[in-house]
Amino acid sequence: MLELAEPLHQPGRTAELQRRLELRLIDRDGRIRLLPAEGRRIGGFRATASWHPLAAIEGIERGWEVELSIVSHGARDGWGLQVVLPLDGKATRFMIPGLIYDEPPAAARRLRYPRVALDGVVADSLTSDRWAFRADRASHTVVFGWTGSSCIALATDERSALGASGLGFGAGDGSHLVLNFPAREEPVTYVGHDAPTLPEIQTHHWQAGE
Repeated sequence: MLELAEPLHQPGRTAELQRRLELRLIDRDGRIRLLPAEGRRIGGFRATASWHPLAAIEGIERGWEVELSIVSHGARDGWGLQVVLPLDGKATRFMIPGLIYDEPPAAARRLRYPRVALDGVVADSLTSDRWAFRADRASHTVVFGWTGSSCIALATDERSALGASGLGFGAGDGSHLVLNFPAREEPVTYVGHDAPTLPEIQTHHWQAGE
C-alpha cells in the first residue's frame, strides 16, 4: 500500500502527483529502468497503478491508496522495484519514525547514527544525502519529506509479494521519497553501536507470468 499526504491545497494536485510518481526497476548495482504506469509493456514488464482517495484524516489534507500491479512476461533475475516520488523542490527535512529525525546540536551527539546531509557535505560513513532502510526497522512504515511549500509521505506494509519492503529518500536538487520492493539498505547498513557495515541489496527472481 502507498499513501500520499499533502497539506497545502492546490488545484490539480492529484493529477500532478500521478504524473510525478515513478515506477522503476533497479538492479543490484543501482542501474534503473523506468516503467510507465498506464499498462504499456516495457522491457518485458507491464505496470498499472490505480488511485483511490482516502477518507479525511485530521492533519492530512489529502491522501490516496495506490494499488500497483507489475507483471513480468519472462523470467528475469536480479531486479527490484522502486516507487519514487520527486518532491516539489529541495528537501528541508526528512523523517522515518524510529530511524531519521531532525539533527541535534553537534555538542549533543555522543554516538554516530544515520544522519542526513541536506547540503551534500558528507562528514563520515554514517552521513549521507540519501538513505534506504528495511521498513521493519522503522517504528511506523512511512517516510516523510518536507520542502518550503509542502509535506508529503509514502507509506507501505512491512512486506509485499516481493519480500521485505523498504523506505528511503534522497536530498538535493532531485529530492525524492522512495519505497523499495524488496528492501535495500544503502549507502551502508547501520548495525548500531556507532558502526556501519556493507550495503544490503535485495532483488527478486521474476518468473514468467508472475
